[in-house]
Amino acid sequence: MSSTPFQTRTTAALGLIGALALSAWFWWPASSDTVPISKEGQAVATAPKAAEAMPAAPAPLPVGNTAVAASATRESTRPSEASPIGSEGYGPHIDRARDSVGPKAAWQAVAWLQACRQNAMIMQHYQQARDNGAVPELMTRLLVETQTEARRCQTVTAQHQALLPELTLRAMRGGIAGAGAAYAGEQRFEQADAALQAELRSAIRRDANAGEGTTLINAALSDAGWGLSYEERLSYLLAFGLLSPGGPQHLQALDQSGQIKMPAPNSAQAVAAKAAAQKIADAAKAKAASRP
Repeated sequence: MSSTPFQTRTTAALGLIGALALSAWFWWPASSDTVPISKEGQAVATAPKAAEAMPAAPAPLPVGNTAVAASATRESTRPSEASPIGSEGYGPHIDRARDSVGPKAAWQAVAWLQACRQNAMIMQHYQQARDNGAVPELMTRLLVETQTEARRCQTVTAQHQALLPELTLRAMRGGIAGAGAAYAGEQRFEQADAALQAELRSAIRRDANAGEGTTLINAALSDAGWGLSYEERLSYLLAFGLLSPGGPQHLQALDQSGQIKMPAPNSAQAVAAKAAAQKIADAAKAKAASRP
């Protein structure tokens, strides 16, 4: 969204550990400088990525930690066991999603399109990891799965990829959690007109406050262009750490690569953000526990 990220700092963290402890864990980047966020972010989530009731498409992070993003992508874009994809590949299924009006079908198509766009990069990461001796049996299995995914992607064309904005907006307007952040990250929030920016901001806040993982981390790492306050972004960062099984590790990786851009909070901001994050986490856990 702006310029290249700054280099990773390796100096000691600030003395805020006690005030912001999350189950005896917290950290903060050593620099209190606010640095512009990169335009080079890839999908994450993130993601998450996003809504356990349906196949989830990862929202591209506004800032880029490729390893975290790739991990999130592979977990959230595998085809549903209920809807196996055969030799026809993803192309015809994306065509059907385009012609339908359903937000769930649109969101599934977004997941397939993002998976295909990132397939080669992810395969390269697995190959490099295996070559370096990192869990070779697991890396071999993941390579086989990614190669299978590549075959499904052979029927996905540039015309299909061009459908991403339309399909993501359809999913967002249909109430699919994570779609607002996905659109904002892909299309660059500042490219939207004022009305669409307001619509995106509303969807992002709704999904983040509901504890949707990819939205939490995307919103936390967004720059001023998204129009979220410092306090909101800090609370979303802490909520992500509370809710995601890999949250602390993901945040540490982002910190170590210089991707956390927020200055350290003062004591009042720290207390307020921790309370807001806990409220988000508690509500999300209660909702998950109430599901049949």
